[in-house]
Amino acid sequence: MLISMKSEPRGRSGRVLAAVCLLGMGLAAPAVGQDVGVLIDTLQNFGLSEAVRVSAARDIGIFGTDSNAAIQALIGALGNDPSAQVRSVAATALGTVRLQNALALQALTSAMQSDADARVRAAAAAGLSMLGQDSNPAEQAVISVMQNDSSPAVRAAAAGALGLVNIDMPAATTALISVLANDASPEVRAAAAQGLGKIGQPAGGAVQALQAAQSQDSDPGVRAAAAKAIQTITNTQ
Repeated sequence: MLISMKSEPRGRSGRVLAAVCLLGMGLAAPAVGQDVGVLIDTLQNFGLSEAVRVSAARDIGIFGTDSNAAIQALIGALGNDPSAQVRSVAATALGTVRLQNALALQALTSAMQSDADARVRAAAAAGLSMLGQDSNPAEQAVISVMQNDSSPAVRAAAAGALGLVNIDMPAATTALISVLANDASPEVRAAAAQGLGKIGQPAGGAVQALQAAQSQDSDPGVRAAAAKAIQTITNTQ
């Protein structure tokens, strides 16, 4: 793909497209706040293609996560963009925010619980996991999604997030043990074992359940995840 550098594209939409093309190709990075503003305008312009809006959301997640305006744009995309792919990328980008932002936490929690597309719900759970303990207020919502979502991918993402959302609450350990023993999906059971391993020493009460999974689960991936979790927990005690 060739990009002409002889003249600046005419009009704001041309500048938007040029900036996003360069960013998506790794040929340029925003140097000033105005460039992040161009990305925000791009993300909010539903008249542009899905691919262009996806690139804008991704690049805001890289360059704009210390900007309240950028965070608000990602929240808006997560809640309103007609494309599930754009909403998914916006959720992931929100997980990288460097500012404590209760609205970002609320938006990720809401998307994880109620977006119509499983990809977006899973991305929102992953975004919460990237926020780590800043996501503590969302713990009960993550537990509910892990136990009840119809999609194994979403339940697995929630299980992975739960190991990082709050490492001190017994409720997290109890919920993960239950999912490890009872979920029909090997993917979710493995994620529950991994979540217990992420909690570490505070999940010491889960060792017996993990040992049972290691020896009895029908899936080799679950057995391996349980063995690793046991090693992690016992090494931190």
